[in-house]
Amino acid sequence: MAALLQTALAKLVVYGPQDLIEQFGEKNGKINANYANFGHIPYGQSLIGSIYYDSSNPLGCSKVDPSVFVDDFNTTLPEESIPTKILLLDRGECSFVNKVRNAERAGASLVVVIDNKVENVTNVIMGDDGTGIGIRIPSMLIGKSDGQKLKDFVDTGVTLSAEFNVKASDRIADIEFWYSSNNVLALDFLKEFDQYVHKLEGYITFTPRFVTWACPMCETQFKREECLSDGRYCAPNHARTEFMNI
Repeated sequence: MAALLQTALAKLVVYGPQDLIEQFGEKNGKINANYANFGHIPYGQSLIGSIYYDSSNPLGCSKVDPSVFVDDFNTTLPEESIPTKILLLDRGECSFVNKVRNAERAGASLVVVIDNKVENVTNVIMGDDGTGIGIRIPSMLIGKSDGQKLKDFVDTGVTLSAEFNVKASDRIADIEFWYSSNNVLALDFLKEFDQYVHKLEGYITFTPRFVTWACPMCETQFKREECLSDGRYCAPNHARTEFMNI
């Protein structure tokens, strides 16, 4: 996870209305963002949906009313059929985790937190306060001025695309995985990880390392059953201590 956080890019793209896109000038509706280090981040994917903002609960520190996702420009669609519900929340007063959890419980698919001061949001991490486990939706932080533009148009039916891209990098993470023959969970991990490691080619080098120990003085029967090369490489295996008279 730490390696991916350093090489991933998050951004919002305004698809409409055109008047809002023009507010961003040469950026053509593109909004820089930085996402949280908790929740589910759909790397390499995009989420497209409508934005919502509750002026009566702008911070999202208290329970979010699910009716916030019912609006005039989507009255032809039942609430549950709206594919991606993007909730705008203002930063402040409570933790990011608190805001996102309240939004998720109300039915949000993505939370966009608007900064409360002018700064470069790409240098700001939406940190986990220690209670973020279990959150299943992504969230991101955008700049104060960009957020204000979205809030100004929220009642007109704004469509956004949230993109979670992994950028190419010359830096490759070297990962070594140490395990032994008596670690069943490690063996399960290697078997399951095989379907993913190929997709990470170019980003990581993955080297499994098998832990052994030397026991040239162990009894012959133990070395025959548990070792190679006359006791030079032995497996720290099951409880066969009756042969380990060293």
